[in-house]
Parts: sequence; structure tokens; C-alpha cells
Amino acid sequence: MSYELTLQKIEPWGAIHDEGPGYFIAGGAGVTPFIAILRKRLEQRGTLKDCTLIFSNQTEKDIILRDEFEGMEGLTTVFTVTDEKQGSVQTALIDKTFLSRHIDPETGHYYVCGPEPLIDDISAALKDLGVDEDRIVIEDLD
Repeated sequence: MSYELTLQKIEPWGAIHDEGPGYFIAGGAGVTPFIAILRKRLEQRGTLKDCTLIFSNQTEKDIILRDEFEGMEGLTTVFTVTDEKQGSVQTALIDKTFLSRHIDPETGHYYVCGPEPLIDDISAALKDLGVDEDRIVIEDLD
């Protein structure tokens, strides 16, 4: 199975809206709303400076749009997989320890999207690391 999303113009949707630079934390298909946000931000500003994409998948083959994300001017990418022991990306769950190595709790917004347990776990970890709750933006499931 091949995952390919064209460069077509996709508008941001859902409850996740661009509130400024920060960390985009996604699990699997949770990256979908970030595609449009990052593309639009890049188009409008010419750079994604001060933006980091932290993207977890089961395997490296599951990382959709990897080349595009890595090629986005100014975007820092952190890919991790959970079902492989080695590879060209990190091989860990996104938890408090993982986040402590990749974020600055004092800066930016924290956009979180993915399965509900991932959202809950990451939101709790971010709060434990000192991120203010008003800077955590999640997909509203209600």
C-alpha cells in the first residue's frame, strides 16, 4: 500500500487552528490537519522557523509525506516509530522523557492530534513538563 498526498491545496479543518509557531505532535493519521496548517504557514511566511513536527508511527514505511516535511524550509522534524527496534529514525514512544529531549516548555504552542489515548498521555506529559494548559491545542472530540 502506498501513501501519497499530492501538493493540492488542502485547507485546515477541525478544531486545530494555527495559533502561532510551536510543536506539532502527531500520532499516525493525526498528522492530517497539520499538513494543511504547515503548508499554509510556509506559503504565507516562506519559512517554518520555530516550528517542530514530532511524528510517531508504527514503522518507517508508515511516515507519510516524510520527504515533504523534511524539505519544508525551517521545519524541524522528529520522527519516531514504535514497532521497529532500529532504523534511520528514533524508536521510542512519545512520552514525558521523549518530550523533555525535544521541547522547550517555555516557548510556543503545542498542537496535539492522534488517537484519544495519545492525546491524553501527551497533554498530561506536557503539563508535567511545565507547559501552560492554554498553550496546548488539541482536536476537540466533542
